[in-house]
Order: sequence, then C-alpha cells, then structure tokens
Amino acid sequence: MHTETACRRGGALALRLIDLDTTNALVRLTEKAATVRWQPITPDLAEHLHEHAHTRGAVLPTDRLLRYRNHQPITSRRYDQLWRRIRDQLPWAAQHGISTHWLRHTTLTWVERHYG
Repeated sequence: MHTETACRRGGALALRLIDLDTTNALVRLTEKAATVRWQPITPDLAEHLHEHAHTRGAVLPTDRLLRYRNHQPITSRRYDQLWRRIRDQLPWAAQHGISTHWLRHTTLTWVERHYG
C-alpha cells in the first residue's frame, strides 16, 4: 500500500470503505492538513484491500478499511509493533531505519527520478 501510494501512516489508518473504488482502482487518501487526493492503485491491491476489509468485519461505508482479526480498526500502535517486529527479524531494516515514512519518501524519490 505504501509503496504504491506513498501515503502517510495517518492516510492509511483513515481509509474507510467509501474511500476504496475497486472499479477504477483508486483510493481516496485524507492526509496531513486534511489534504484529500484520489490515488491510483493496482487492481490487485484494490481487490485485496476490499477482501481484507470485508473479511474483517467492515460493512458500513464509513467503516475503517484496515482492521484486526477481531474486526476492530487498527491503530498507529499496530504500525509501531509491525515495524518493531520487522526490525527485530531483519537487521538491515533496523540499521537503515526502514519505516512507513522511509517507504513514502523512497517511493516519491523514485517516481520523481523516473517521471519528473
């Protein structure tokens, strides 16, 4: 998700069912300073996000997209826990400080270098 959209952690956490357009493979991101943008994603990611949300209990259009198995929306603490586990398992990730923010900036830099 983060490498396709270069979204911030807060943008991913704020995603709701209504923000996912599987027909056109888009997500509506609401990020810093209430900035809203429709971002293209691959149809594969769109389908997986849709499946994830419905499998984990999202029903209403305003239900959060990213959820725990117990159907509760994930929180920023979940991101912190995931990155802690990744850094514990992959020493190079810890050494280079890989994070959601790092993925965002790496993606933006790559796009800028290749497409201006």
